[in-house]
This record gives sequence, C-alpha cells and structure tokens, in this order.
Amino acid sequence: MLSLFIIGCGSSKTITTISEEDLSLLESKQFMINNEWLLPMGAGQINLIGNPNHIQIKNDSLDVYLPYFGVRQFGGSYNGEAGIKFSGVMTDYHVNEGKKGAKMIQFSSKDGTENFKFSITIYPEGKTLTQIISTSRDNVSYRGYLEKLPEDL
Repeated sequence: MLSLFIIGCGSSKTITTISEEDLSLLESKQFMINNEWLLPMGAGQINLIGNPNHIQIKNDSLDVYLPYFGVRQFGGSYNGEAGIKFSGVMTDYHVNEGKKGAKMIQFSSKDGTENFKFSITIYPEGKTLTQIISTSRDNVSYRGYLEKLPEDL
C-alpha cells in the first residue's frame, strides 16, 4: 500500500511544446501580441484589459503601441506620446528555444535616437512575456498573448 502511495505521488514532468500554428506564426514573422498586464520596474502590475495595445510584426516591419509607466531618462526622441508608440524596422530577429517548451524571440528596433531591445517569451499555451530595454527609459515588461495578424493588415 505504501509503495502505491509513493508511486502515485511522484511528479510527472510533462513538457508541452508550442503549437505548430504558433510556431508557424513566429517563423513567418506574421503575428501580433496583445497585452493584459504591464509590469513597470519597481512597481506592482497594472491591468491593461480594455486599454488598446499591441506589438505587430509583419516581415521586418514593427508597429508598437504600448502604454508606459516608468521613468523616462534624458535623451531619446519624444513623439508626444506617453507610451511606447512607433513604427519601424526590426533588426537581429532570432527565435530560440526557451525553458519548458517555450520559444524566445529577440530583436531590436529604434525610434529616432531611442533604441529598443525586445525579448519575448512565447509559452506553449500562447501566453507571452515581453521585456523591453530602452536607451531612454526604465525597463518594462508586459504579459499577454500571441495571435494572428488581422486579415486587413
């Protein structure tokens, strides 16, 4: 009886992998990320549900519209937006293996004199963690989900 209890309590370490559909989106560079949570550096999380935001990737083009809460350092281009909002070109796009079946996307972009490094973890269930490092702002993270680009883009 004791041996059955011990065997039954053993943890099963099943590692799921990212879906073929999500993997296809990443490899084709045709996807978007919508975020539900903003995680500013040194503060609690902020719910973004009902607040428009996105990171859209189409080939080497990038369109970013994200709320931002944090300290903006001296320098960089100020476009009158309180958030991170720009369209530009991605460079150094890489998809790598992450932990526990996740995929890690990394790329860079710039808006005027402000440079951004994006690191996006895509988990097997399609949830995402986006970390952004800027030359002109405090680092910030977002939690959201991966989806297909709308047909009209």
